Amino acid sequence: MLLFVALSSGYYFIVRFLPTRYYSARESGYRLYFRAAFWGIVLAFAASLMLFPIYLRSADGAVEFGGLPAMYLEFVAGAMGGLSVMLSLPLAMLAASVLNLFYRSQEAKTDLLRRVFRSRDFEKLILRALETSQTLLVTLDTGKVYVGWIVEAPDPSEVRKHLRIMPVASGYRQRENREVKFVKNYKAVITQIMRMDKSALAHLMLENFEMVIPSDRIVSAHIFNMVAYRYFTGRDVFDKDARG
Repeated sequence: MLLFVALSSGYYFIVRFLPTRYYSARESGYRLYFRAAFWGIVLAFAASLMLFPIYLRSADGAVEFGGLPAMYLEFVAGAMGGLSVMLSLPLAMLAASVLNLFYRSQEAKTDLLRRVFRSRDFEKLILRALETSQTLLVTLDTGKVYVGWIVEAPDPSEVRKHLRIMPVASGYRQRENREVKFVKNYKAVITQIMRMDKSALAHLMLENFEMVIPSDRIVSAHIFNMVAYRYFTGRDVFDKDARG
């Protein structure tokens, strides 16, 4: 029973406290079990430290009354140990809530995400695109290419299954040289919607143009800077070849 409570306390803490939640999100089996057990022990130990003054008072009381049998002190110690484990669960709830206060600011959350994504290149790229407000160019296994703004922040607690973007342009990679040829321009449409004027597109919302791309269809991705593209190619993404 006590083992179950300790494991439950540890598991609750690691799925509620943001840093441990993010790091353990993709763990399973024995790794997740040992992580929960470790934090369960830490929480039970912390609870025992809180109860230790009560144990000392009991020991002092035993001395004042002329010394009670050692069995009494052993009983008190055992009771305190069991109570420490039982208290580890409410302590896990309290500790997770209090410690998460340190990650309320966007800067603290972003810094945490950087540390979590150190070994996840794709998520790190998405985070960089969001931080720098740059578009991302993704190439699909069909050769189709999309350039767009990231509209969904990466969540370390979930396995990414899709990428959601607001497309700016689209095209394809040519078979001869694998260079990108843009054929569709979404900028004019998006601009009209954002102006909220009385055009034929006034009834539409930007969300209508969001695109969800399955992650397993993405072959490559990189930050796409339109100024740099114009500099290296001498062409603009929105020139006459990019038909709207």
